Amino acid sequence: MIKKKEIKFPNGNRAQLVRPAAGTPAADILKKLGIEQPEALIMIIGGADNVDESLNLLLVQLFSRGIARTAAETGAMIIDGGTKAGVMELMGLGVADRGGRSILLGVAPAGRVTYPRGPKEGSIPDGAPLDPNHSHFVLADCDKWGCEDTVMFELAQALAQRTPVVTILVNGGEHSKNEVLKSIRQGWPLIIIEKTGRLADEIAAFWKEKVETKKDPCIEDPVMAEIIADGNIQLFPLDCPLEKMDTLIHDHFARAINPTLELAWERFALYDANAMQQQKSFKKLQNVIIGLGVFATALVVTQAQLNIWNLIPAGSILNQSFRYVIILIPITISVLVAAANRFKADSKWVLLRASAEAIKREIFRYRVLQKIKENEETEKPSCEARLAEKLKFISQKLMQTEVNLDALSPYEGPIPPEMYGAAAEDDGFGSLTPEDYITIRLGDQLSYYQHKTNDLKKELKRWQWLIYIF
Repeated sequence: MIKKKEIKFPNGNRAQLVRPAAGTPAADILKKLGIEQPEALIMIIGGADNVDESLNLLLVQLFSRGIARTAAETGAMIIDGGTKAGVMELMGLGVADRGGRSILLGVAPAGRVTYPRGPKEGSIPDGAPLDPNHSHFVLADCDKWGCEDTVMFELAQALAQRTPVVTILVNGGEHSKNEVLKSIRQGWPLIIIEKTGRLADEIAAFWKEKVETKKDPCIEDPVMAEIIADGNIQLFPLDCPLEKMDTLIHDHFARAINPTLELAWERFALYDANAMQQQKSFKKLQNVIIGLGVFATALVVTQAQLNIWNLIPAGSILNQSFRYVIILIPITISVLVAAANRFKADSKWVLLRASAEAIKREIFRYRVLQKIKENEETEKPSCEARLAEKLKFISQKLMQTEVNLDALSPYEGPIPPEMYGAAAEDDGFGSLTPEDYITIRLGDQLSYYQHKTNDLKKELKRWQWLIYIF
């Protein structure tokens, strides 16, 4: 049987505390604490050792205006180490600053913490007091720092069965590295707070190397190697605007809740990138053909003029060279035209572009319908099913064309890909009101075509100057 008691801290805050026996199911612990299924879950790991004191104010803002505010807005529960030290204390202060609107669960070893109506502060060697701003505590039946990890992750896994999870790392050491590894093995996205030192900066450096070289760096430490190889890692500089932390967490939660929508964005990005690649190939080939045609004409004119001026005698090497080149260029042009007709880059470009835009249309339609369903408080599986069906239909139609004859180049950029104008700040996953749809969807298109129009005007002016000169 699990015993629960309420503890009252000197600041007046009250918290529920349980000390379950080893092996107690996580579901029983959560039930005893009265914790129901949250909308989302945020895992806070790391420390604050050796963090530059000049960064303390930035950390305070990050935990209050960044993490705690986002947790309150999304209905997310927060789990951390629970003690009045480092990031756990900062997390407690952040939640308190937001009016204590989020469940903040601390998991710590029973033999290493002190608290009201329990072991007195200072009575345990290498001990630490529980943080007074946490709402719930679970004390693992052990007495070493780090032994509580098993209970912490069992609780997180029990909650993660029906809710999205994000892990956030600040600073940290060897103990935190094992916690990061456990998160990675669960498939949970990891947000690294850069410039906080130690483990956070070490992982950030390896991750940047991986992104730049597009391959896993050579790492001797097997734990670190697995983190970098398998992790879904996002870097967040400590001096970055806090609104981006809110967007980042929302983005990860939305992706977990809407896997079909993420798949749709991935498919759009794949077709979009390959359409641009086919367009570039087509234009490059056309430019080469036109250039060779102009060059051949110029050679004929040049040869004729030189003959008129008797600058190159008939039968001379130079004259023969002109003839051979003039004969060779049309042959080359014929080969290039045949290649263009064979590989059909223009047709593939149009087909891929049409498919990408069709998917994009369905994505935005789904997001608007999602908002309508939210307002009506009805179930949404029909929206997701419709999006999945449309995605399947568009992809099948595309694969029945000549695009199927080529292997599509993989897309390795951000999801969703970068957009223009009003869509630049859109996370791509949130539901949209009709007004948002008009602003983001049309704003994106208007900005794109304005940009293209300006480019065409500049190109037209260049041609006008060339015609005027000649």
